[in-house]
Amino acid sequence: MRLAKFITRNGTASWDGHYNMATGAGDIYQVGQLKNWNYSNRTRFYSGDCGRIHGSAGELWPPFRARDDKIDMFVPDLCKSIALDYCDDVEVSGAMGYRYKASASILDNGTLDSSTACFCGGRCSPVGVLNVSSCRFGSPAFVSYPHFYLGDQYYLQQVEGLSPDKDRHEFYVTLEPTSGIPLDVAARVQVNILLEDRPNVGLYEGIPTLYMPVIWFEARGTVTTDQVSSLAPLAALPTLVLACTLTLLTLGALLVAGVAVYWWLHPETSAHFLERRCQKRSATKLDHSLSPLVKDNKKSESIILKVRSSSSRKLCLSVITRQLPRALRDEDSHIAPSVTLTSDPDTRIPT
Repeated sequence: MRLAKFITRNGTASWDGHYNMATGAGDIYQVGQLKNWNYSNRTRFYSGDCGRIHGSAGELWPPFRARDDKIDMFVPDLCKSIALDYCDDVEVSGAMGYRYKASASILDNGTLDSSTACFCGGRCSPVGVLNVSSCRFGSPAFVSYPHFYLGDQYYLQQVEGLSPDKDRHEFYVTLEPTSGIPLDVAARVQVNILLEDRPNVGLYEGIPTLYMPVIWFEARGTVTTDQVSSLAPLAALPTLVLACTLTLLTLGALLVAGVAVYWWLHPETSAHFLERRCQKRSATKLDHSLSPLVKDNKKSESIILKVRSSSSRKLCLSVITRQLPRALRDEDSHIAPSVTLTSDPDTRIPT
């Protein structure tokens, strides 16, 4: 039998809090990344770096995942951010995805890594449980994976009937690598109560210290085959864009190469084209480009134009030398001087 014990929590800010996350505008790799929880970038439950809020809220993930990337997500039930490590490529309803799993380090209290000692909350226990008393109204609540999966043997020896199993108790998230869309999610958590000897309370007097499992639950979601079919075009989009880009670049390169080869095989055609182009340019720009030359050499018998050694520039100026005498003659009705074209690598004449 399955119970919807927490169904009233769905869509309620009173349970999960208020989220402020990045939209991805300006940086698509920030989409879905949590900036504030309950209007703060830190929790008040853990000190130091342990109280820093970061990672995804769980619904939106950045695209273009890499296998060696870790994914961070904030879990309000734990009042902390957790990091999941890549473990395998899996197929979900016909779609390939990267699976990221939660490790024992998420429930470490300084045993594996001294920097996680700030999660002790005044009581450092062996690896496998996380003290969430401060974010659960001071109740002696400790969170673990179901059946103390990945936990220290200390917990398994306290209670009978425990049988940790990877397939049934692992916490993981599977993402489609191109879009970052979750394909399969299994969030599995167990709530435990710390029981201790209380001399003044008859019910607890003389009992050993132990972490008693109360309930474990699973939040599970998997995409269907129909949903995967609608994701296929989105997943293929980067490949299509790349293919189109390479195709256009190839066609452009072939076009340029074809024109170059044609001009090389038909030099008379290329020369004729350049001459016609120069005639059009010189007809419209002669007054602006050579007006100082015209004004200063009205009465000269000869003019020498010096130009850098460039075949196209020489060709254009050769056209100008044929037009310049007529321009000088039209200016003052004088006999046009002769115009000579010569090469000078140190002189630049505008064309």
